[in-house]
Amino acid sequence: MKARLESLRIVNDGDDCWFEFTWSGEDGAWWTALEELKAKVEPARRSFDPETKRWRVGYEYQFLLCEVFPNLEMVLEGMRLQQTLFDEGA
Repeated sequence: MKARLESLRIVNDGDDCWFEFTWSGEDGAWWTALEELKAKVEPARRSFDPETKRWRVGYEYQFLLCEVFPNLEMVLEGMRLQQTLFDEGA
């Protein structure tokens, strides 16, 4: 089993856009994902909050997150659908 996203938010803080997420996976998959993120995302574009266990990665790394987390596209599609339903109901 590869690493999987458990929760995802897209955050726009006014200056920049970020993915904030938590993930899970078997030990090997989890460590592989961690090493891949650390190796391919420059330190200024990633952070980890030990209190919430949430990662933050710059939005421009979506392509990498798709490689590391096979379920990212499914999660993003669910978010798009939810936004569409919200917009239609407003």
